[in-house]
Amino acid sequence: MIGSLTAPLFQGGRLKAQRDLTEAQFQEQLQQYSQTILDALREVETALMREQLLKDVEDVIADSASEALQAETQAWDLYRRGLRDITAVLDTQRRSVNAQGELLSVRNQRIQNRIDLHVALGGGFNPDESPAMETMTP
Repeated sequence: MIGSLTAPLFQGGRLKAQRDLTEAQFQEQLQQYSQTILDALREVETALMREQLLKDVEDVIADSASEALQAETQAWDLYRRGLRDITAVLDTQRRSVNAQGELLSVRNQRIQNRIDLHVALGGGFNPDESPAMETMTP
């Protein structure tokens, strides 16, 4: 008879412990979720800042590559007129090729950064599943 009276008390303690455990698990999951959101926002912010930085770098390198190409054209013209030797022309050509390579490299970095931004915003790689990022311009 005493056992039947005290059973609900022991049962209540077990239920309270289960509720406390469930609450602690919920709080842990909420903390993990909050951290995930903060990490995602940080990734987006970093990608946006990097996009602007890379655009500025690309603009400078594009100007440099254009000037190097003009210098190469001028060097070949001077060579044809006998005013410059081939070594100087080839050196100018090498600088032009290097500048074009740097331009391609920074453009590749911008593309990679845009992919990172797309993924950070929750995009996938299947065109049927995710909207196109039409607001970004090259």
